[in-house]
Amino acid sequence: AGLKGLSPSMQEAVLKLSQGPDSLPSLRSENSQPFNKDTLLAASAEFGQLSDGLQDQIWSMMRMFDANCFFHSRSSSKLLYLALARVNHSCRPNAVLGDPKLAERDPKLHSKLQPFDPLKKALVAAEDIGEGEEITVSYLSFDELMEPRQLRREKLWERFGFECCCARCLDEEADAALRVFRCEGYSDAAGREVGLDVKAAEEMHVASFMDL
Repeated sequence: AGLKGLSPSMQEAVLKLSQGPDSLPSLRSENSQPFNKDTLLAASAEFGQLSDGLQDQIWSMMRMFDANCFFHSRSSSKLLYLALARVNHSCRPNAVLGDPKLAERDPKLHSKLQPFDPLKKALVAAEDIGEGEEITVSYLSFDELMEPRQLRREKLWERFGFECCCARCLDEEADAALRVFRCEGYSDAAGREVGLDVKAAEEMHVASFMDL
């Protein structure tokens, strides 16, 4: 029903998003079994009464929203941002996501101007990004980025259904150096704050490691 209110182009964009794993990681509590379609069938008699085709459509949409929605500091639920949902992950991201601070409305602005949307998210470059270069963010928290490659890959596979093949994951030597120390001033990868840029953070990690 929600998709019917969107334009055809918006519907097409939504349906092209990744569906992630064949489960809903956000509904899985610690030490519990994955929340999959069978779990939903057991929990909802109403869902079980639907045709197989409609069940598949609903389950696909649930997976898509679970894999692509973002938390916002001013929302009690996850929200779908179509453009940001298409930004790929990297364990050495060149950008971060943030929730812009709300500013008081300037009385000098024209009264017909729309106020700033309090639920917008910002995509902020963490280093210089060249023309044509892919913009990437991290789907993991900052602390998770400091974990070994195997743990990062396991979490990404469980939550998003893909094996990470970013430059850092393919470079074992650089990966080992990057996960030794945490840089103060660089917040978690959800992008709530932006401190050191990525290259500076990497250099600090390597430099601290070499000083031991």
